[in-house]
Amino acid sequence: AYAREGAAAFLAVGLPPGKQCYGTGEHGKPFLQGGGAYRYNLSHAGNRVLLGSADEEIGVDIERIRPFSSRLLERCFSPRERARAGTDEAATALWTRKEAACKRDGRGLAAGLRTVPVLEGEADVRLFTARDEEYMLSVCCGETQQDPDWRRLDGGALCAMLQKLDAEPFEIRQKR
Repeated sequence: AYAREGAAAFLAVGLPPGKQCYGTGEHGKPFLQGGGAYRYNLSHAGNRVLLGSADEEIGVDIERIRPFSSRLLERCFSPRERARAGTDEAATALWTRKEAACKRDGRGLAAGLRTVPVLEGEADVRLFTARDEEYMLSVCCGETQQDPDWRRLDGGALCAMLQKLDAEPFEIRQKR
């Protein structure tokens, strides 16, 4: 329901209020039917919400920066990733990248985080990571997508809009 409310409130797809229909992909990831090629993904942590919108599959994650136990790092990160997770910020950044990558194709955490490559040069997708105060946020998209256009919407929600390099611009309107 949270994802549906977010998509209905933020995506500009030309459907009348209350007429949005949702489907699910192969792994159960929801999408907005009648929204053309546009896809969305939502994540929330604390009082923050991150909405990703693109013209192909997208995954997003936001997490409060926190310490990770060595046991969790061992279970979820490759040896190269553990070597780069020396600070709470770095570990949280890697975690959000992994979750965003898993959410992009709808597998979620069932994909097994340790097997999901997220370091530069290892991933077969594009990953963008940023810090917003005490939060790390990541966006995962296809190779043909532009860098995200980060926006803060009314009420403080963060939005990452992406589109293909050769696509016509689109915009997200807020429901009033």
